[in-house]
Amino acid sequence: MMLCAFSKIDAQTFGRIIGAGSFEVDDGTRSGKTLRWDVASPLSASYMLHFPSNPPTGGQNFLTADGNGNMNWATNILPPLPPGNMWCGNEASIATPMAPGTIGSILGVDVNGMPEWLTTLPNAVSVSASQITSGTLQPGTAITVGNGSSISPSGTGLIVANRLGGSGVNKYSGTLAIPLNALSMNINYSGVTASSTILVSIIDPSGQTAQVSVANITAGIGFAVIFSGYYPTTTGSLNYIVIN
Repeated sequence: MMLCAFSKIDAQTFGRIIGAGSFEVDDGTRSGKTLRWDVASPLSASYMLHFPSNPPTGGQNFLTADGNGNMNWATNILPPLPPGNMWCGNEASIATPMAPGTIGSILGVDVNGMPEWLTTLPNAVSVSASQITSGTLQPGTAITVGNGSSISPSGTGLIVANRLGGSGVNKYSGTLAIPLNALSMNINYSGVTASSTILVSIIDPSGQTAQVSVANITAGIGFAVIFSGYYPTTTGSLNYIVIN
């Protein structure tokens, strides 16, 4: 008696790899296209991966594995982040928590290009005057108006001060000694304008009653005063103030 056995074998099954470093599956449509699973060679050690028993949930999932090869579905591959913290890459390009700064602090960048919390604006940062609204300068704060800069009112704006400083040579106010027998004096002040109001007066401990008035103004240079007569003493002082 002769026994014959035969079976139908699809052509696409030839060459299929099972074990020996990889495993292939197809999509069941006989398209000849397959998906291969394999591992990097050579393996440094034998290990196992245990797939999760439950299917993934949610819109986006990540497959993670612990040190024992137990795999789980996760919606976030980063560990929990404390409230107010943010992820920041460190020197090793690893995301690490960055705790919030003090109340009111701002986030800046240090000389190494790393984020840092600041309580003052760095020198390289400028703020437009239009962004300054109101407030009180702390005691000891000094604001210097440098060469070519000015603080000027516009429209109904006011510059209010309880004390003005800056008297002296080429300043808006000053005191000058009156030469003996002077009939006029020239005062240099580059900030004077043709429409400036100039107040002048005399202080003399000898009791002189001579009068003084503004003779003329040269805008950007100064102004001249004239006395009611030749000044008779060397103890007199001329006081002036220029209001623009």
